[in-house]
Amino acid sequence: IIWDKKIAYNGYTWRHQHELIAFAEMPKAPVIPTGDGDIIQMRGVGINEREHPAEKPPDLLEILLKKHPLVQTVLDPFMGSGSMGVACRNQRRKFIGIEIEEKYFDIACRRIEKAYSQPDFFVAPPEPKPIQGELIP
Repeated sequence: IIWDKKIAYNGYTWRHQHELIAFAEMPKAPVIPTGDGDIIQMRGVGINEREHPAEKPPDLLEILLKKHPLVQTVLDPFMGSGSMGVACRNQRRKFIGIEIEEKYFDIACRRIEKAYSQPDFFVAPPEPKPIQGELIP
C-alpha cells in the first residue's frame, strides 16, 4: 500500500512524498469488499507538529484498522510516539506497544493516556426498563 502524504517533507531535490506500507493477510482471511485502491492520500504530520521523526497520523492508522474489524488486539513493536495506540483507542481496540527509546516511550504513554482521558463521543444507551418483573436488554 502506498501512503501519499500529499506534500514532500525532508530530503533534497527529489523529496519523498510517500511511504510504503507492508500489508499481508492469512490465506483464509475474510474478504472485505471495500473497492479501495492501494493508495491512501492523507497529509503527514507536519515537521513542527511531530514528536517523533517517523510519526504517523492516527487517522491513517484508523483506516488500516477499519479494514480488519475482527482484530481485537494490535501489537506495535516499534511504538514511536504512540499513534497506533491512539488509533486503537479511537477504534475500541486493545493495544500492546513496545518502544526501546525511553524518550519516545514516555511521549507515547502521555499521548495514549490523553486519548483515553478524553470524553467519549458516544451517547450511553438508556437504562433498561422493567416489564413484568424482567429487564429488557
